Amino acid sequence: LPVKKALNADLDLSIWIEVPLLIVIVILLYIFVILKAIRRVWHFPAPAFIGRGLNSRPRKRVQPPRMLVEALGLKPGAIVAEIGCGPGTFTIDVAKAIAPDGFVYAVDIQQGMLNQLQSNIDRENITNIYPILADAGGNIPLDEESFDCIYSVTVLPEIPDRIGVLKEIWKLLKPGGLYADAELVFDPDWPLPRTVKKWAEAAGFAFKKQSGSFLRYVLVFSKK
Repeated sequence: LPVKKALNADLDLSIWIEVPLLIVIVILLYIFVILKAIRRVWHFPAPAFIGRGLNSRPRKRVQPPRMLVEALGLKPGAIVAEIGCGPGTFTIDVAKAIAPDGFVYAVDIQQGMLNQLQSNIDRENITNIYPILADAGGNIPLDEESFDCIYSVTVLPEIPDRIGVLKEIWKLLKPGGLYADAELVFDPDWPLPRTVKKWAEAAGFAFKKQSGSFLRYVLVFSKK
């Protein structure tokens, strides 16, 4: 009898845990589907007020910055640009990988995100990152053929004219330079790898390699 009572107690406890958890999962899936539907017709950047979450440890565990660093083979001295840097989730790690002689030009269209990036730069005492405010029209205020590598993380699908922006990126790269796009399946704008390849090839890039998994991948392209 004591064993039976213990089993019943465990069963009751598991129900109290599993049912709310199931409800939370269903709600999150419902929200995700709604966001996915909205983002198909309305493209906009992640708002600055969620910057802290984008730069959190759980986010970095799910999509580690080292994936991008390794995919691009970044080494000290590289000149790099990030399109849509946000609060610097990946920017800081990239800057450390190419220090002391390399530089990162971190571009974003939201001053709020750049303010958060600057706070993280000051906290980490980083000296090789240059935050740059861009307009939302797809014009990137950087010099042509100046960069060894350019990358973006869960940003490209947010841009209405993806191919147009990729053409601008193509111009900024040195001959033979690399562009990398990193995507995460939990992002409402998450595209299939073949979709990103289609955009990049239409802009004049040649596909080089893919790393990661289907759920979190990095695609690397080279300037023809």
